[in-house]
Amino acid sequence: MLSTCAVLLITGLVFLRGGNGSVPPGSRPQVVDYGAHNAPPPADLAPQAILGTTLAAVRDGEPVPRRFYRGFPTGLKAIPAGEARKRRFYAVMLPLVLRANEIVNAQRARMIALVDDLDADKPLPEPDRAWLVQTYNRLMPERERVDDVAGIDRAAFKRRLAPVPVSLALTQAATESAWGTSRFARQGNAAFGVWTWNETHDGIVPQERAEGANHRVRAYDYLIDSVLDYILTLNKGGAYAEFRRLRAEQMATGGPLDGHALAGTLINYSERREAYVDELQQMIRGNALEVFDRAALAPPAAATS
Repeated sequence: MLSTCAVLLITGLVFLRGGNGSVPPGSRPQVVDYGAHNAPPPADLAPQAILGTTLAAVRDGEPVPRRFYRGFPTGLKAIPAGEARKRRFYAVMLPLVLRANEIVNAQRARMIALVDDLDADKPLPEPDRAWLVQTYNRLMPERERVDDVAGIDRAAFKRRLAPVPVSLALTQAATESAWGTSRFARQGNAAFGVWTWNETHDGIVPQERAEGANHRVRAYDYLIDSVLDYILTLNKGGAYAEFRRLRAEQMATGGPLDGHALAGTLINYSERREAYVDELQQMIRGNALEVFDRAALAPPAAATS
C-alpha cells in the first residue's frame, strides 16, 4: 500500500560522495559499487538461496551475507501473499538496509572525526572542509545552510547523519511497496513511496493521482538507492524532527535502535497518520522484526557494495 508521504525530497545521495582527507581509512566514505549488485533473483528461488543463509540463522545472530540485488525478485507477485512472499522480500531487503546503514555509519564516523579535529583547532585539508559543508547543507533546510565549517551546528549534524532501525525500514518498505509487488516497486524499485516534483528525477505517475497534481513516485535504477533516499528523507525532512530526537536518545545509550518506538514518531509520513503508525508498530511486533535491529553484515572479503 502506498501512503502519501510528507517528505522533503532528495536531490542527491550525499552518502555516496566525499573527498580524500585525513580521516583513518576505516572511516573513509564508501561508494556504492553498482557492478557488485546482482540481477533480481527469480521469485521461485528459495529464500535461503536468495539470502545465502536462513532467516532463522540471522535471527540467532549469524551475520548476513553481503549479497545485494538490483531489484525485487522477478515474479514475486505470483507468490501467494503470506510467509513465502515475506521471506523472499526480507531476503532481498535485509542486506540492502544493512548496507545502506553501513554507508551512513561510515559517513557519520568521518563527520565526527573531522568535527573533533575542528574543535581541537587542528587544521583540516580543503577537501575535508568542503565535504563537511556539502554534507551538512544537503541535510539541512535551505535557511540553515552554511558557507563555511565555522557555521556548522555540531549537534544538529550528528542528529541528522545517522542510521535507521532495520525493523522500521523493513516494515515501511513492506507497507509502501506491498511486499515488493506494487507497480512502483516492480517498475521503479520504489520501496518507500517517496514522491518527487523534480522533473530531472525518474518517476512513475500514480494512476490515482488527483486532477491538477503533478507529483510522481520516485523511481530508481537500483533498489539500494531507494533505501538511501529513504534514510536521507528521514534525516532531512522537517516532518521528522521527533524521529531524529528520539533516535539520538536511543543512540546515546549505546544499544540498538528501537524500531517499534521510533515508528511512533512517523505520524507525518502518511495522510493516514495514527492509523499508519499503528499499522507499522503492529507489523514490527507481528512479524518479530525487532531482532533484525541487532543484525549485521558479514565482514567484506573485498571492496564491495
